[in-house]
Amino acid sequence: MERFVDGFSKGLTCAVSALLPTSYKFLDVNDLKQLTQLLKQDRHDDVEKYIADEALITSRFLKNKFQPGYSLQEMMDFMLDYKDAFPTLNWHYSAAMTLGILIATCV
Repeated sequence: MERFVDGFSKGLTCAVSALLPTSYKFLDVNDLKQLTQLLKQDRHDDVEKYIADEALITSRFLKNKFQPGYSLQEMMDFMLDYKDAFPTLNWHYSAAMTLGILIATCV
């Protein structure tokens, strides 16, 4: 169990980091993959394509609308205004906000 949690949390840490605008890999689809895999458990459509498209659009067109130093909570609050336009990305932010509780409960 400990090995599973350590490997799992390392990938999730990279995914959460990629959701922050200060990350040099901001919205990098490869880094978001661990969160995307969790979403695929509940959805049967092409989640990987959706997140790739939404991440590309967000990083190009919305990046100048938020502050570079935004925390995860501030990014989630910001993305709530765009949850209908970017539902998959919004889910990633929602999932990231609950990960601390999830990991603490598993350990």
